[in-house]
Amino acid sequence: MKNLLYKELSLSVQPLNYLFLAMAAMLLIPSYPYEVVFFYQTLGIFFIFLLGNTNNDLFFTALLPVRKQDVVRARFATVIIFELLQIVVSVPFALLRSRLNGAPNLAGVEANLTLFGWRS
Repeated sequence: MKNLLYKELSLSVQPLNYLFLAMAAMLLIPSYPYEVVFFYQTLGIFFIFLLGNTNNDLFFTALLPVRKQDVVRARFATVIIFELLQIVVSVPFALLRSRLNGAPNLAGVEANLTLFGWRS
């Protein structure tokens, strides 16, 4: 499983996915729809699957001497890792935004716990 996860992170993930993590800085833009920050990472995950389909990654991985459920777990873990990384990178920018600019966001949800899906 660890080797498959390493394969996913080194071969399947494009550098664009790491660039999309930097889109968390868009939380500093006043009156901007902050949900778009998470859309970019979703687009990057779509590109992972698109690139895998184009390069026959599933066929290549199925030929490896590994359990097929580990192949699915590795891809799923890759998606979870990038989603969690996006949240972790976005939290400091949300805190910084609340310190720098106290004006309300006119274009959607504020940069607070609601944006990150926290329910009480």
